[in-house]
Amino acid sequence: MNPLLCFHRRVCNNNEDCSPLPGNTILHRASLYADDLVVVLLSPKPQDFNCIAQILDLFAGASGLITNVDKCVATPIRCTDDMVAAVQDAFPCVISPFPCKYLGIPLSLGRLKHAEEQPIVDEVAG
Repeated sequence: MNPLLCFHRRVCNNNEDCSPLPGNTILHRASLYADDLVVVLLSPKPQDFNCIAQILDLFAGASGLITNVDKCVATPIRCTDDMVAAVQDAFPCVISPFPCKYLGIPLSLGRLKHAEEQPIVDEVAG
């Protein structure tokens, strides 16, 4: 999986076919967990999803590891219905609403409230 991550970083860092993400706060556009690619952050543009599809196809050809699109989920953040439709045309996958959970942790655009954080703290402490 590390070669896939390196290739993805190289393409996105050179802005060859990936649109830049807004702001300067997101340093890593992909996250790996065990032997799965868990998170890829993209602009909601068809060319960005076509780019990731091509990266995954190249990786599959080189490694023999094929992406199971049935397990792929897109979680749009601040996207219009037209953006979501265009993305789904380029990369057919399940669309899941935001906010969502990542590895059991709720994700939000703002800071989590104490009431949302406390059950997680209690579970980790237990």
